[in-house]
Amino acid sequence: QEHQDDTEDNIFEIVSQLNNNFEAPEPSFVDRTKLSELNLMAGRKAKKAAAFQASFKYFRTAIALHGQAIWSDYLTGLDLHLEAAESAYLCGDQAQLTQLVEQILKHARTAVDQSRAYEIKLRALIAFNELDAALDLGHHVLGILGVPLQRNAGIVQGLALLPSLLIRTAQLDEARVNQAKPMADPRLLAAMRVLMILCQAGYLTGSRATGIYILKMTQLSLRYGMAPESS
Repeated sequence: QEHQDDTEDNIFEIVSQLNNNFEAPEPSFVDRTKLSELNLMAGRKAKKAAAFQASFKYFRTAIALHGQAIWSDYLTGLDLHLEAAESAYLCGDQAQLTQLVEQILKHARTAVDQSRAYEIKLRALIAFNELDAALDLGHHVLGILGVPLQRNAGIVQGLALLPSLLIRTAQLDEARVNQAKPMADPRLLAAMRVLMILCQAGYLTGSRATGIYILKMTQLSLRYGMAPESS
């Protein structure tokens, strides 16, 4: 435990020295897997400190250390690419973000894993003020997750959601809300995150569909349990 704490405290110095050794003309023996793990640790620590350029460099190095075998360990490949994609977005590097998201989508095995990449892309589109593109993509992702919504949803679709919501809401009291089961389905949890992002894009564009997103989140919460976005 003490050794691990020392490593975390000095992670930047340790990784910098090991990376330099690895990149030297005649590098000494390096355990690539271990060095990749250390770069991942350094990248996360740098990102937490809002040093996004540094974090992106660490994540890219972690990916490069695995070479062509990066996706042979699916979870490692996925985690590294998601971390790198988020850092690229935070750095405002659209080209790198696009490449990383494409790699994730190429190898993703589930709709939820695809959604994790798309969520980063959605936040980036909003940050770059490409709001219509964000709305289009968000609806595409909801379809992938099995929670489709019409792109131009309006009053009619909102009215269709209201009766069941009013009935379920009338049956609730504060005690039941506090004791409500948590939402467990990963696809629905992902859909809630996407709907929350769509609420932001809809608000910024003045879209009438924003109310539909809120109603849909309410419907999912009442039917399947509370998610972090339910409040």
